[in-house]
Amino acid sequence: MPKGPPPPLPVSSGILPTPVPKRKQKPVPTNNPPPSYHSPTLPPARKVVPLASPVHFASLMLLGTDKIRMAGFPDSCQELLGCVLNKGWTRAEGKKNPAPGVFEWKLAKSPWATDTPLASYRLIEFILFSLSKEGWSLSFSAGMPAKRGARDTFFFMPTERRQRQFFSIVFGTHTVTLLDATDPRVSEEFEQACKTWPRGVGAPYSREHGAFTININPMGDSDTAWPTTGGKYEHAMPQLMCTILQRMALAGYECVTTYDIVDRQAGWHWNDAKGLLTGSMPSIDVWVFAER
Repeated sequence: MPKGPPPPLPVSSGILPTPVPKRKQKPVPTNNPPPSYHSPTLPPARKVVPLASPVHFASLMLLGTDKIRMAGFPDSCQELLGCVLNKGWTRAEGKKNPAPGVFEWKLAKSPWATDTPLASYRLIEFILFSLSKEGWSLSFSAGMPAKRGARDTFFFMPTERRQRQFFSIVFGTHTVTLLDATDPRVSEEFEQACKTWPRGVGAPYSREHGAFTININPMGDSDTAWPTTGGKYEHAMPQLMCTILQRMALAGYECVTTYDIVDRQAGWHWNDAKGLLTGSMPSIDVWVFAER
């Protein structure tokens, strides 16, 4: 029997599945930047800071009981200080220069060891005023205990000329004295500050023109009115000093330096009946104020 053609293949009537499109793969990041055919970017140039101009300091040292020595000042200041000492003190005698750029004077009546030091404090104020007017500003002061016969040393730096008025507050063993107040408000603030003393104070009085003293009532059996070790009033003195600084700041003045030049072993006596300090006025410390 003859073979016929093969039967046709069966045709599926189902729908063919749609092919799933391939996901586009993200390019793998590389650390290498794309090639550049331009000049590379240079880092910003460092700013050239000009060298600071040298700062010059000069010193004024109080020596022994009657000497004053300046170093590092120009010749014009030596002439100026010579005139100031002769105007502000009884007599000042220039001595031979101990070293180049150094000049020294010897003052009459031992101003750094007197029992009545108000004139010495005023001399310091006059010196500071004159040097400030000449263009030398007080930077700070320091004690020189390691040097024989040295007391305090004042350091100055050149600035603009300024007529700066100075006044002092002197802390004594039983007193606080305001010397040469430049403004009536200074006197008012000074008195209000002293009234904060826990044991009370006496009424202000004046032994000489421009000097107003307030007696501080002592605490316990101390040789001074200021308790320094132990007791509930140990903090009273620094608190009073802070109050004085705050009051002076309200009046527009700041403390520019402190010093101590007069021996504390002076002839004084506290009169309990009168509540007054009699005799001389030994100082514990002197604060110098000036307008801001």
